[in-house]
Order: sequence, then structure tokens, then C-alpha cells
Amino acid sequence: METKQVEDPQTSASDNLLQRLSWEVKQIHGCLSEVQKFWATRVGVTLSQWNILMAISHLAGDEGVRVNVVSEKLSVDASFVTAQSQLLESKGLICRKPSAIDRRVVLLAISSKAQWQIEELSGSMNAVNAYVANNASGKARRLLTELEELKSVLKRAELLTASDALRHWPRGRDTA
Repeated sequence: METKQVEDPQTSASDNLLQRLSWEVKQIHGCLSEVQKFWATRVGVTLSQWNILMAISHLAGDEGVRVNVVSEKLSVDASFVTAQSQLLESKGLICRKPSAIDRRVVLLAISSKAQWQIEELSGSMNAVNAYVANNASGKARRLLTELEELKSVLKRAELLTASDALRHWPRGRDTA
């Protein structure tokens, strides 16, 4: 006869918080990705390339934006941004140029072709943004603030996990 273990609701809720949060964020990401895929296909790029274009358009000043700033914003490796930016440049959607300050640094900027294509989508983008703003009322803004705070907590948790992993790393063993 199998007995079911009774869990303390307080412990159960906190133990499952990270997993529940993970699933919710993944589902929200999926919804956002579907909307962004629509816009990406209209421009003739992949979803990843669309995200790079949007990051550049939001982050670039007059001179452009560094590859590592885009990679940090998107939480992807800089080599991925570099490879994708070369493809975007070949499509005429971005300009890659060396920094005036440090010629080793590559700056990315949106091309006039991409600006025009994004402006063509602005009606659709504004409509979706207005829909979310109107239907989520102030909840979305409060949620954004809370998500920014949560991101800070999770970054610290990531560091704790990394330090814990190092403490438990097999000593005296070559793992390469």
C-alpha cells in the first residue's frame, strides 16, 4: 500500500515558485515570439534577426551600438550577434562600421532600408502595443517593474548557483 506524502503548503509554494515562473515566462515568450515572427517575415528575416534589428534600433545612438551591448540586451553570445549582423548587413538592413574611438570595435546601426520597413510595420506594431496597453491596463507596467526586480534577484541566484557548482566541482580531475 502506497501512502501519499502530505506537503506543507508554504514549502510547496516556494519550492515550485521557480518552476512555475519558468513555465509562465516561457509561455509569454512564446506569445511574444509569434507576434514578432509575423513582423520578421514581413521584413524577410528570422525571429533572431528581428530581435537584433529591434535591439539595434532601440540601443543605437548617432554612432551606432557595440555588438556586446546588443548581445547583453538579448542574452545571447556576441559571436551570434556578429554572425547574424553580417547576414543583416548583406540584406542591406544594418550598417556595420568601426568605432571612431577604437577601430577594433564594430558598431551596428539600422540602415535607411530597415528604418523604412519598420515604419511600414509601425501601424501593426502600434495597434498591438495599444491592445496590450488597453487590455492589461496598469498591470503590464507594474509587472514590468516587478520583472526588472525579479531579474536582479535571478541574476544573483545565478551567481549563487555558479559558486555552489564550483564548490562541488570534482577536485583533482581533468574534465577537459
